Amino acid sequence: MTNRKNRIDYITNTLSLRGLVNIKELSEKLNVSEMTIRRDLEILAKENIAQIIHG
Repeated sequence: MTNRKNRIDYITNTLSLRGLVNIKELSEKLNVSEMTIRRDLEILAKENIAQIIHG
């Protein structure tokens, strides 16, 4: 699943179910790099769908 729209849909669904996501877990599940997940999360943050919390 490397299509950006599919990844973002998956991340959005996971967020709505669990309330938070783990970058490493998502990258392994979606078979993409952690940087790709970070970029997808930045898109969601700009759309006020996700909030990025470092820590």
